[in-house]
Amino acid sequence: YALGSREQLAPLLTEPVLLQLLGWLAEHVDEANSQHVSIALWAAAKASPAASPQLGQVVVQLLDAFATESAAAIPQAISNVLWALPQLLGDFLTTASPQQTSGVGDNVGQLLDALVGKAATAKPQDISHTLRALVQLPCSFLTTASPQPATKVSDAVGQLLDALVSKADEAEPQHISNTLRALPCLLGAFLRKQKAWMEALVVVYTYVAYVYYIKIMFYTYALHG
Repeated sequence: YALGSREQLAPLLTEPVLLQLLGWLAEHVDEANSQHVSIALWAAAKASPAASPQLGQVVVQLLDAFATESAAAIPQAISNVLWALPQLLGDFLTTASPQQTSGVGDNVGQLLDALVGKAATAKPQDISHTLRALVQLPCSFLTTASPQPATKVSDAVGQLLDALVSKADEAEPQHISNTLRALPCLLGAFLRKQKAWMEALVVVYTYVAYVYYIKIMFYTYALHG
C-alpha cells in the first residue's frame, strides 16, 4: 500500500515484484480479510504493471477470495477492487482460456450486488469509480460469460445509477462527469429499463448543468462585482 500510494515509488512495483507479493497473499488469503485484499489490489493497480497470464491468474484467485467476503466489505473496498481489475487484468480476460477466467463474471456480479446492498452508505466516488471500471472490462465478457452475471450487472448498474442520482448533491462534478462518460457504454450493453434510466440520466444532466451555471455566475460576479 505504501509503495502504490506514492507516485514516485510505484515504479518499484514491477510485474515480477507484484507477482511475488500478490502470490504470497494468495497463498495466505485464508488469513487475510477483505480490506487486506482490497488494499493490495488497489496498490498493485496504481503501479500500472504490465499484464501477464501469471499475474492475471493470481488476481483472479484474489478476486475469488474477496468475493466470498464481499458481504462484510465496506463500499470503498468493493469499489477499489472493481477499479483495480481492468488495470491488472488487461487483455487477460479476453485471451485466457475459459478455465482460467471461470467464475470471474459471477464474482463481478456478486461484488456489484454487495455494493448495491450498501448503496445507502456508499459515497458518490465509490459508485462513480465502479461504473467507470465496468466500462473498462470487456463488455462481451460480462454479457456472454453466462446469463447470471449478465443479469446481475444490468440490474446493478441501474440501481447504482439511481443511488448516485439520489446523492447528486453530495457528489463532486468529477464524479458526475465520470459517470456520464461511462453511461453510453453501459447503457448500450446493459440497458433493460429504458424509461427509468433515461429519467435518471436527465436528472444527472440537469444537476451538472446547474453546477456549471452556478460556477459561471460566480466567476462573472467576481470579475464584474
